[in-house]
Amino acid sequence: MTEEPLETVHRLRAKIDAGSNDFQDFRNLGSLFFKLGQYQECPALFEKARDLSRRNLDKAKTSIDLGWNNFWSENYNQARQLAEDALKYLRAEIDSPEVFAWRGAAQNIVVHCEWVHDRAAGKWLLESDAAKEAACQALNYLTQVPFNCVPFEEKAAAFYDAATIHNLLDNNDESLVQAERCLEISCDDWERASCLTIIAVALREAGRLQEAQTKIEEALVHAKEWKVLLPKLLLEKGLVQRFTNRPKDAQQTFGQALLLIESALSHTHFLHLGAELYANLGAVCYEIGDIRGASEAYRSVLIDLPETDPYYLTGKVWLGRCLESSGDTEGARACFMEALNLRPNHENRLTALEGLARLSYKDREYGKAAELFEQLLRLLGKTDPRWISARLWGASCYEGLGNLRVAQDGYEAVLTSEKSTEVDKRWASEGLQRLIPPTGHKYH
Repeated sequence: MTEEPLETVHRLRAKIDAGSNDFQDFRNLGSLFFKLGQYQECPALFEKARDLSRRNLDKAKTSIDLGWNNFWSENYNQARQLAEDALKYLRAEIDSPEVFAWRGAAQNIVVHCEWVHDRAAGKWLLESDAAKEAACQALNYLTQVPFNCVPFEEKAAAFYDAATIHNLLDNNDESLVQAERCLEISCDDWERASCLTIIAVALREAGRLQEAQTKIEEALVHAKEWKVLLPKLLLEKGLVQRFTNRPKDAQQTFGQALLLIESALSHTHFLHLGAELYANLGAVCYEIGDIRGASEAYRSVLIDLPETDPYYLTGKVWLGRCLESSGDTEGARACFMEALNLRPNHENRLTALEGLARLSYKDREYGKAAELFEQLLRLLGKTDPRWISARLWGASCYEGLGNLRVAQDGYEAVLTSEKSTEVDKRWASEGLQRLIPPTGHKYH
């Protein structure tokens, strides 16, 4: 019968209280507290384990344990230093698959620190040269751990580390391969649930939604004792529900994850995940017409995040959309303007420009609106569905300005485009009928 986590805690605590000097007892107890999300309990145990370690390899392991604990406690500089300490210990070890695995584990902390640094600079995933270099070094170590090599302690973790790095690099196919390798040899529920989550992410992003849902349900079984894993799992479950046209279910799932963070887990630890959950909750509410719920969700995205965070910009832009829909013109304009001033990514820039252009048009500021729609058209490719909409709005602006020739060109471009829907063509035809008198005269 498998021992429950709290039973293991009591057993290890009893051994330590009885005078154990086995570094593994301290390390195991610290690792268990880490998996339970009780990070404040871990440092003393890991430090004692390192003090009791006699081998450089064991000192490296405990330094890595301390590094991850500092990372999830948001002590990123200390986490990076501990990873460097681990790599120094490992330099004294003879090359072997196990040593390469632990070198990769140490470097993985550096990769995640670079990810946090990139995010603070407003970048997604691993976009900077420093982050890519750190990831390349980590994968260089981890690829030297053959799947069929002689088993060693925590061998499965090497493939889990590789899967997490490929996940950050958006290498979905390789992420799937490495996570499947981990699952094949891991017997640890925490590790299996984590790997299944990575697999679900890769499958969802590949559009394999039913397979992703199956993996999520399997992961939830393994994660039942590990509450810290549930918010990410529930995020994935909600995303699959959202993309399989079950918005109400998705709304409930996102809410369940947020309630768990707010009531039972460290809000600081889940700050970025919470923002992602609120952003998706806002999107679902907006899609079903719950503008008030969407506004509240997007306001929550903005709490505690720096202005450079990608989710801050997304939240600000879509809060603007919500305010526009609810008739708060000035509030919407302020959101769109702030987003543009913060150097948003391509998608957020498009949304903000489109919003400002619509607001200017509704205020009959046709010249300003036309200029904004022209900016939007320059950013959009003709294959983008939004190009047609922007062309129609732009033509209407020129009609309002009395520039009938340019308006005519715009309406005719919509009529001749293969991307135009019947509704688009009807609006364009009605525009042309307003411009062209019964004599059939056209503007040249």
